[in-house]
Amino acid sequence: AGAFVSKTSYTAYSTALDACYSNSNCKGVSYYPENGKFWLNAADKAKAHPGGMFWKKKGKSYTHSGRVWSMYDGYQIKGGKSSTKKYTDLYDALYACASASACNGVNKVSSSEYYLMKGTTVEVKKGRSCYVQGDKVATYGGYTYTTLSGVYYGGWLSSKVYTTYSAALTACSSSSKCTGVTKTGTNKYKLNSGNTVQTNSKYTLYPRGGLASSTYYYTFANSVWGAYSPYSLSGKVDGKTYKTRSAALDACMQNKKCVGFTQKSDTNYYLNSGTTKTKSAGKVAHVKLGKGKFSSDYMWQEKSGYALTGSASSTTYKTFDTAAKACSTSSACKGITYESAKKFKLNSSTTAKKSTGKIAWIKRGETKAYKSYYWTKNTGFKGENYPSTTSNSTLATA
Repeated sequence: AGAFVSKTSYTAYSTALDACYSNSNCKGVSYYPENGKFWLNAADKAKAHPGGMFWKKKGKSYTHSGRVWSMYDGYQIKGGKSSTKKYTDLYDALYACASASACNGVNKVSSSEYYLMKGTTVEVKKGRSCYVQGDKVATYGGYTYTTLSGVYYGGWLSSKVYTTYSAALTACSSSSKCTGVTKTGTNKYKLNSGNTVQTNSKYTLYPRGGLASSTYYYTFANSVWGAYSPYSLSGKVDGKTYKTRSAALDACMQNKKCVGFTQKSDTNYYLNSGTTKTKSAGKVAHVKLGKGKFSSDYMWQEKSGYALTGSASSTTYKTFDTAAKACSTSSACKGITYESAKKFKLNSSTTAKKSTGKIAWIKRGETKAYKSYYWTKNTGFKGENYPSTTSNSTLATA
């Protein structure tokens, strides 16, 4: 694929992709079978090379509905629509596209108007965005796995054969030596230890990529919390550990030095004094974001002395609750700003800028109050209940 970015080569697929992502001059990654190495390329055009492979860097990506989507700002997908239906939510459009064999992408016309498209070729279109459907992707044990048909990695981690896809990928994520999983036959999966790509039309390779990132929000004791995976927080408050999330939340709220806590496992949590996040496989950083307010089936994160950017409507409201009701029914509205007495404005962005005398509220997930608990909707996560000794304070994911 042309000239290399540097003389450095990589033995691992995931390491090469990470390096290319961090280098603005890198346009893609090439694999050369003669030396089993991956190289960073300065050009994005592939050339024929027996046994070789090329991964083109396309820009921003989005993972949803088991697929990787290439995102293009200022572009639209050419060609006809695969369906005439208009979608008002991006998540619904991506899910529908992933489920339809004729759909290969989604065009965004506005924040509340999306269409399913047949083609994959993009063209410049000011004010538009599009999402082109890519490879299948799965996440197991905090790592991402894509699907490559007709190839496999040379070198087996062990002779053990797994009978299910999920069991094999989970086992691979637990081993530092595993580079991927190869399906060798019906209900037959083996773990790989090498990075040399070899061809076999009957095999399917699931190369282990980088750590998968996710974020969700919940509330506790009238505060909004953000959970960031896979990250840990800086600075330990003390040497104590807690067996439940509820216990860690209770302890953090009672300790003035605590700004959050790190979850090492479902039964191991410790309090933190710093908010610096560091990538760490298998861990989740829980950060206290600020005060929370419940209104119109949503939880709102408060930021006093700040104003949100972007306007979602020209209408202003006299009370927070009437503004929250309007914002809760608008997909374009991301938050509310109190500007002056009896003047609340709807905003189209969650970006907050310092502004004396103003108060910003960021919309954080659909929320329901039920039996003295708050429950928030976080799409794409398993539901977990965390009862607390503090009444009317826990919000569990659902």
